Amino acid sequence: MRMREEFPLLQPTVNPPPLQPQARFFDRRFWTGFGAGAVVGSCIVFGGLIALVLTLKGGVIKRSAQRSAAEGAPSARLPAPPFPGGEKADYGFKLERLDGTPFDARTLQGKVVFVNFWATWCGPCRSEMPSIQRLYDKVKGDGVVFLAISDESREKIDGFVKKNPYTFPIYRIAGKPPAVFRTDGIPATFILAPDGRIAFKHVGSAGWDDESTLAFLKTITPRTN
Repeated sequence: MRMREEFPLLQPTVNPPPLQPQARFFDRRFWTGFGAGAVVGSCIVFGGLIALVLTLKGGVIKRSAQRSAAEGAPSARLPAPPFPGGEKADYGFKLERLDGTPFDARTLQGKVVFVNFWATWCGPCRSEMPSIQRLYDKVKGDGVVFLAISDESREKIDGFVKKNPYTFPIYRIAGKPPAVFRTDGIPATFILAPDGRIAFKHVGSAGWDDESTLAFLKTITPRTN
């Protein structure tokens, strides 16, 4: 008893307080962390949706621009015949149809020939193709022959044609074209007169279905009785 009186701090206490506060699962810190995580997650999802919309919008704008380029390509400004000093065409093409059968370009001598060198990877080539199709539709019964020529594999050309059902004749060339048809770039278009001269040459995309082209072809096309 004397020890307890001399040292009161050693006396036992009733219901001592806990050393640490008891943890509660749904306390304020939980809701604070949960809210912050929800905000961050929402921002990530929202940002991803914005990026997706911008990507899709960019693709639509790009396709629209390509269509506009095709529709608004400038005319090639074909000259009026006669054509003094025109180079002679070389009909030594080693061409193949898309089914693999050979085509002898020498059979085209004496005809008006619209020759276009292109490639599936060439944007300007693709952009002028609708105007070539419209020109073909307008003059295909008037004695004008069309040759759209690519040096790519038959499979690649055929895949392009299936996605873009143009009806003007498309061929694959084996090897390089004759020297007179070689240019620094594509698309490259040549119009051959019936006498074998290159009546017109143009490198670059152009609109081919305007009135000047129609008048030019009509002038050099032999008349039939």
